[in-house]
Amino acid sequence: LCKFRVWLYLIQDLNISIDDFLNQNDKFALPNLGLKFFVGNSLVGDYEPTELHDTLHVGDYQGSLSGNYDDGGLIEKIATLRKEYVNAHSNEKQEIHAEIQRLTDDLDDKISWESSEHWMTEPVSELSNSEPFKWSIKVPEVILEGGFDIVIGNPPYKGGTNPDYVTALSDFYEQRREEYVKPVRKMVYDRYQKFVFRGEELVRDGGVYTYIVNSTFRTIATKTSTRNLLQSNRLQEILLTNIDTFDAAVNAAIFSLRHADARNQNYQMRYVNGLEAPITSYRNLIHLPALPDDGTDHVRNITDTDDLQAYQVPVDMYRNSIRGSFFEPDEIKEEVYRNYITPANNLIAEWKEELYDVDRQRDNLDEIKEQHLDQLKPGDVTLLGLITWGGEGLKTSNNKEHIAYINGSESAERVKDRNDSFRFVEQNENAYNFINRVIQDEHTIDPQELTKEERFNGIVSNERDGRTWVPIEKGASTSDVYYKPTEQYINWSKESLEKIRNRRGGRIRDPSYYFRRSVFASRGGAGKYKTKARYINNAVVDSSGVVLVPTTDQLPSKYLLGILNSEVTKYVLYHFINGTLNVQAADMRVIPVPVPTADQLDNIIESIDAAIAVQKNNSERSLDDVQSEIDEKIADLYGLDVEYIPRWY
Repeated sequence: LCKFRVWLYLIQDLNISIDDFLNQNDKFALPNLGLKFFVGNSLVGDYEPTELHDTLHVGDYQGSLSGNYDDGGLIEKIATLRKEYVNAHSNEKQEIHAEIQRLTDDLDDKISWESSEHWMTEPVSELSNSEPFKWSIKVPEVILEGGFDIVIGNPPYKGGTNPDYVTALSDFYEQRREEYVKPVRKMVYDRYQKFVFRGEELVRDGGVYTYIVNSTFRTIATKTSTRNLLQSNRLQEILLTNIDTFDAAVNAAIFSLRHADARNQNYQMRYVNGLEAPITSYRNLIHLPALPDDGTDHVRNITDTDDLQAYQVPVDMYRNSIRGSFFEPDEIKEEVYRNYITPANNLIAEWKEELYDVDRQRDNLDEIKEQHLDQLKPGDVTLLGLITWGGEGLKTSNNKEHIAYINGSESAERVKDRNDSFRFVEQNENAYNFINRVIQDEHTIDPQELTKEERFNGIVSNERDGRTWVPIEKGASTSDVYYKPTEQYINWSKESLEKIRNRRGGRIRDPSYYFRRSVFASRGGAGKYKTKARYINNAVVDSSGVVLVPTTDQLPSKYLLGILNSEVTKYVLYHFINGTLNVQAADMRVIPVPVPTADQLDNIIESIDAAIAVQKNNSERSLDDVQSEIDEKIADLYGLDVEYIPRWY
């Protein structure tokens, strides 16, 4: 399905002379395959061309592609000639080719593409470097038979900068396919997902459809549509492959399905984990038992080898997972699924708009409190996005102009050392980590002194004697957990905020969740932290993280620190919500959180206070020691044994 060029060398070993070969060309020449290869943008053109098959049987070609003519068997003629061309030779070959081209051009001219509901009008208008691909006239013999028997693809996982037509194509599918959803606001729409939808359009009913894709499609929010599409068909197998299988830079997975409407069926499928298996062991997969026709509700492990794990799984288990995510249904994950993922998914369905739209969440806090928070009791499961509100922090788009180090911090000393003619408050010539200002305590103001107007719209400088600098939480290194000393400040003057708002790329976002006792959470990276959370109070937050303001005293900030920094949550995030390091705010909002008893809460907060003391250098304990204690307590809270939770990293 990709745009490609093919060099094809066909060699036939014949025990005859060249003269005999030339004289018997019709007998010995290889088939003509030229009409089997095409170049074009296979994603953009006619939509669901295989629907033409149904309309042709009742003689209503216009009903499918808005052709205002009587086709008179034109498509059948093209299909017949294309078949004849395969074994044609010499002049006959040239004549057939010319006739095919003439009839194809005639068909193309007669179809009213632009007025058809099956023509991708907007995506086509955005094309600049390629032509739309008209499947209905390129392979009419396939279309007449309802589509391809088998569609195999290896779509590009990442296509660099997306051309404009990709966004238009996303809008097109959203309007026409119920499986296509936009679960993340302002998400990037890549071509990878479009290839998945395009492939399914081209396979006939009952045909086989299989792709090699990046394995991250199993969990990440942006691939929810792909999972919806697979689960609405008769999905047969997902195989996670050893990274060496395709010599690729990513872990690949292979999915295979039968094209059939199975949305109301709970059928059995296979999930195979071959990540640690040698490639030679994959041949054993042909000996796996056949899938049953019934939709039994239990999971069955169908291999007993250590390196290759295969399961028969009811597809409803995945349909009822968070955003339809696919996970390996081993014993531990099955338990997590039953106790936390299923109730979490029910809450997501009930509060979907509030969870994915921070403005709606803020406007409906009273409704969330009355209908959900006030009903919670120990042992219940809630979601991080229902017990907190907030969002991503601001972006200055020019930190040198708006951000400064506080005098006495290590970073401030670095700026001083780099500038011989150093001056306070003003920008210096040489920066450290993109910041070249240093301020003193006399330039700062305690956020608690600010009026509501000043918190939202900035400080009038001469009314505060020039004290306009307030703390800002920035940074997301692996050491930034539980607590981080404040060393950066932002100029919160009206003039400064106005510049941020008017600068391209600058965003203030919603100041209503700044200057609060809350949690600053950022996504993880290399190492053991998938998310990193720390306690903050009375500060602005920047876009390197998400601010989470608790909405109930029953689940305070320090308790949430324990949840977010725990091994259990990293495990849940990785296997059920987002299997990459690139955890987003939308992922954090759907983390399932158990409601503790009073004793459990006090016990966990005691350990959080110990971690904060370590980070403040007020304790002789190591952070690793305290973290192990926190992991054990959080695992106990979830009813799991931390020793049996495989680490995600």
